[in-house]
Amino acid sequence: MRATLERRETRGCHNRAENPDLDESLRVNLVWSGPGRVVREELPQIPGDIASLLREVSAAGKLVE
Repeated sequence: MRATLERRETRGCHNRAENPDLDESLRVNLVWSGPGRVVREELPQIPGDIASLLREVSAAGKLVE
C-alpha cells in the first residue's frame, strides 16, 4: 500500500483519476522495503523475444477505472 501511495500517476493497470498524466521519474518499480520505506528500482530490459510480441494498445474510448 505504501508503494501505491508513492505512485502519483496513471501507468498501465495502475489508474489514478486524480493524476491522469505520466510522470517519467516514476518509470521505475516501487518496492516496499520495510516500515515507511519504498525503494525505486530501475526497470529491467525486456528480453528480445518478448519485446517482439509487444504492441501499442489504446485506451481511447474505453472505461479504465
